[in-house]
Amino acid sequence: MGAKPLLVIRDDQMQVFAAAELHQFEKQMTAAVMRRFPAKTRAAGPEVVTKLVRHGITRAAAYGIRAKRDVAQYITLCMRFGRNFDKDPRLPWAARILSKQQDPTLRMRTLVRASQRIKTKTSVASSK
Repeated sequence: MGAKPLLVIRDDQMQVFAAAELHQFEKQMTAAVMRRFPAKTRAAGPEVVTKLVRHGITRAAAYGIRAKRDVAQYITLCMRFGRNFDKDPRLPWAARILSKQQDPTLRMRTLVRASQRIKTKTSVASSK
């Protein structure tokens, strides 16, 4: 006779856990962005930065990028190059890398390396 599972988590419970984890990640990323980019975020404030973080999470997910570290890097690139850097015609290298059919972590590594050769341009206020 097989052993009964000690704990069964229903789908609705998993959704609550996932939402709580996402909220915590948003808070952590907002704080990290404000620490790393104080000159760009001071005037905008935490609400605007949180919106940028949420936008970055959504855009990263659209490319299949879901690992926290990779999403954090994507958000950093949003801060450096503007919230829609992936669609910016002045940054064709970003769209080209993001559209590749390869492992998301490898794509992010390639994107970060490419971005290190480019100068930064925008602030949070100008990337609304």
